[in-house]
Amino acid sequence: MRIAILSLCLSGLMLAGCSSRHTNGMADLRGLLQGDAPSERFVALFDEQAPAVELLFLRTQSVSRLLLSHENAGVLTWMSIEGATLRTRNGFIVGTNGFFEGLQAAHIDAVAQLVLAERTGQAERLHTYLDGNNDISIHSYRCDIRPTGNEMVTIKGQTTPTRRIEERCGNQTDDFTNIYWVSNGAILQATQWIGPIAGALRTRQVDIYEGD
Repeated sequence: MRIAILSLCLSGLMLAGCSSRHTNGMADLRGLLQGDAPSERFVALFDEQAPAVELLFLRTQSVSRLLLSHENAGVLTWMSIEGATLRTRNGFIVGTNGFFEGLQAAHIDAVAQLVLAERTGQAERLHTYLDGNNDISIHSYRCDIRPTGNEMVTIKGQTTPTRRIEERCGNQTDDFTNIYWVSNGAILQATQWIGPIAGALRTRQVDIYEGD
């Protein structure tokens, strides 16, 4: 099996180790994984051509690709080559495992209602973190949500008109802005903050199997 690598970074989630956003070429899967310690589950998902999502770490400009592992009660779990995972619901990041941040859960129901309806309003989001000592901390953020205009977004080669929605959040220690590109009640692309260490991630679905 051969794919266009499209900057598939082998350590992007664990170490943010990708040095460039664009590395093009064709490579055999076994050759691609040689010398690394890939998750067996990731290899199986790759063989099945599971849907893929691209992560861009805005702070480092490194890119990683994750494959859809499973769905449970509307939550999608995406897996990296190392076995690290990202959880999303309707395009919103609701948890991570294996990132710099131990984001156990993000409670975003009120935020999601406003964003997907493309409405202006205020909402609260809650982040639950687990640190290296297995201590849990809960952070509350007050968020202002508003549409800011129309933009064209290209996903899997298809260009689609979207509504750009900003979510500006803050508390006594942190402030951040999430951006969502919404079309017909669905998020096509998003930039979302997961914590003060890793910062913000841009997520969008991609096709990594083109050229098989």
